[in-house]
Order: sequence, then structure tokens, then C-alpha cells
Amino acid sequence: KIAPEQQQAVHDIGEPGLLFGPREERLYPNGKLAAHVLGGTKFGREGVMSAEIVGQSGVEKFADAYLADPANGDKPLQLSIDLSVQSTIREVLFGGMTATTWVQIIKACLLLGGASFMAFMVMSHFGFSPEAMFAEAVRIKADLAAKGGKPAEEAARIGQSIMGPGNFVKDPV
Repeated sequence: KIAPEQQQAVHDIGEPGLLFGPREERLYPNGKLAAHVLGGTKFGREGVMSAEIVGQSGVEKFADAYLADPANGDKPLQLSIDLSVQSTIREVLFGGMTATTWVQIIKACLLLGGASFMAFMVMSHFGFSPEAMFAEAVRIKADLAAKGGKPAEEAARIGQSIMGPGNFVKDPV
């Protein structure tokens, strides 16, 4: 590509073999934004007066037949890429909000680490035996029911009830 002034200067030389034929080109109003979706092009057959544009990847390759069809004239290909969402994601990942993103990642790691530490400590108290932990939960629930004035058989049934499906959330230890 050369500037129109440069093109005119070459034309002013007066050489009959120096011609500037029309070349198709595909315009991307937002530059490189969404380039990974839109894909790219290359020149196909080239002649003295023109050059064919061929889609190489992405939407360019998918819609190449439509874009190259003279029947479509200068009708643009309209896509539904939400550029505001894409630019926000780009800003968050690569722009000024990178520090905020890292803060969130660090917080998530600390939360996961804290929960893992608590689970480790609880399980170590019971010798890493889930059966021992559940047995202790049943015993504590039965003891609480007995202290509340329930007969021994009913207290034992109440203790076992926390192990039934759906009862733990309704009646936690």
C-alpha cells in the first residue's frame, strides 16, 4: 500500500507499464480486537490489475465464499460479536485490572487452603477415619437428646437419625 500522493508521483513519471489496479481488501474497524475469532486472509491468484483475497482461518475462512461472491457487492458481513464484552475481558486480563485479578486468585487460594487445613485437622483428630468421625457425631447427638429428657432408646434413634438422607441439613449436630 502506498499513499495517494505517492501513487500520483509514480503516475506522473509517465511510464505506461506502471499501473495501479484496484485491490480488494477486508477492513476490520476495531483493528486486532477479536482477531482470534475473525481469522486472517492471504492473497490468492494475483494479476496485473487485481489480487484475490482468500480466507485462511476463523470467520474469514468460514465466510470466504460469501465475501468473494460478486453478487453480494459491497454488502458487509455482519457478525454478532459483543465488542464491549470482549474489550472488558481484554482489559481485565491484560490491562489495568490485572492486580485485582491476582488479588481474587490469591483470595481463592487462601480460602481453599484454609478449608483444606480445617478438614485435615478434623480428620486427624479421628485418625483419618470417616467412620470414627460419624460415630462420634451420632454419639454427641444421642447424648444431647438424652440430656434434653428423651428416653435412652429414643435418644439413640435421634442420634442415628442424623445419618439418614436429608436429615443432617435440617438438624445439624
